[in-house]
Amino acid sequence: MHERRTAQGLARRLGIERNPLRRRSDRLETRARIAALLLCAVAVPVAVEAGVLAHHHLSAAAAHEVATRQRHTAVVVDEPHVSAARSVLVTTARVAWTGTSGETRRATVLAPPGTRGGDRMTVWSTPDGVVTAPPLSGRDVLALAVLTGAGLVLGAVALSLVLLAVLRRLLDRRRLRAWETEWAQIDTAGRR
Repeated sequence: MHERRTAQGLARRLGIERNPLRRRSDRLETRARIAALLLCAVAVPVAVEAGVLAHHHLSAAAAHEVATRQRHTAVVVDEPHVSAARSVLVTTARVAWTGTSGETRRATVLAPPGTRGGDRMTVWSTPDGVVTAPPLSGRDVLALAVLTGAGLVLGAVALSLVLLAVLRRLLDRRRLRAWETEWAQIDTAGRR
């Protein structure tokens, strides 16, 4: 008997009982909440799978980058140039290094603040000498994979909340119009 009362109480709190006083709009809103919860519940395993796939692909990309990028110790040949880009100071420096076949390569790269002429810094390049970013590290791969999964879950939750808010606003407008109509009918009936 106690289990039956508990189930009835839970059904009432969730809004899924067969209460004849519950309006059609209330039942629609309840169904929308349940659908939103289901969407979020389905989003979790999908996001985990997307994170695993992202980790797999990013690991392969990182391995390719490690195999195809070369690390060089470059020397800053001129005094670095500091400029403001969108209220952020950016330091660029002209650097030179010796390529794998003995030729001198030069490029302009981003440099850490405080860099001076003659300083040494690490530069990554493709086999043909084009400066590039360093290869992705294992930490980078993991962070991007986690962000992929978390982004999908947060996106599903945000979408659910926005859709619920829009539906609730529309239903509240409809309920208010119905309430005003009913009060107008009561008011005209009282004047007779």
